[in-house]
Amino acid sequence: MVRKYAFRMTQAASCFLTPVIKPQETETDFKKDREHALRCYLSAYAVYRNKNWGQIDDHLHFVLSRINFLLGRQADALQFMSLLLKHNYQSAKQQASYLREYLHMYKVVKKGKYLMFIVTLFFFFFFQSSTENQEFPLPLINQKSFKIHLHDYFTDTNDADWPAMEGDLLDHQFPDRKVFFALKREGPNNGRRTAVVGEQIVIEVEIKNPLLLDVQFTDMAAIWELSQRQEAEDNENDFIYDPFELVLGPGEAKKVRFCVLPIKQGLASIKGIRFSIFGVEGSRTLR
Repeated sequence: MVRKYAFRMTQAASCFLTPVIKPQETETDFKKDREHALRCYLSAYAVYRNKNWGQIDDHLHFVLSRINFLLGRQADALQFMSLLLKHNYQSAKQQASYLREYLHMYKVVKKGKYLMFIVTLFFFFFFQSSTENQEFPLPLINQKSFKIHLHDYFTDTNDADWPAMEGDLLDHQFPDRKVFFALKREGPNNGRRTAVVGEQIVIEVEIKNPLLLDVQFTDMAAIWELSQRQEAEDNENDFIYDPFELVLGPGEAKKVRFCVLPIKQGLASIKGIRFSIFGVEGSRTLR
């Protein structure tokens, strides 16, 4: 009965979206029809979501994205379109069309050309996330593949004196002649890696293109944040890095290396990666 209810709600939503010529129809009437359709589709989506029914998921994600966009709720539209791109139930031609539409929505949200609406209670209940900081749905990142390559200054032996000495060094305001900084990430020494300012750091991570078409990423680079800096230092030019380009084929996964040269002392955190697709800047978070 629940599935039949969802099917009927989908039919009702389609009726509200079907263009019917009515005398003296106003834009307000069209908006009310779209709002009715949105409520019907959301009711059906509550039943169908997480069932892994590819064609149904694609249809609901697309229409929910399109209706939200027409109603001025660009952030919600972008989230549903993002879910649509994470699946491979469409053809390559259809995915290319969805990608172009997603990039257009993304630019609208980032530039603030339209009024941003607060996420509805239903949307927050299901996604538990804010739409203020939108992430690209691609590339997919294999978080477990993350590695750091650098000149290490800790030992893997069981010597109990070394961790204590290193900890004292890191917590003692960094003497002027020893320009060390710590790298916050999983690994030995309670998640901190010790490196030297002026020596290159390389992070390696596997990324994947989930689409059935080639995707070119430009201006790729790691996102870094430096804290616990000296008060006299400014916030600019903490790192030196060279952005690069990368093309991933259909469904291709590749290990990518991001090089960075720290030039100031402090506590560095790796936040994610940034890139551009067809001139639209985006980012993905490393967790």
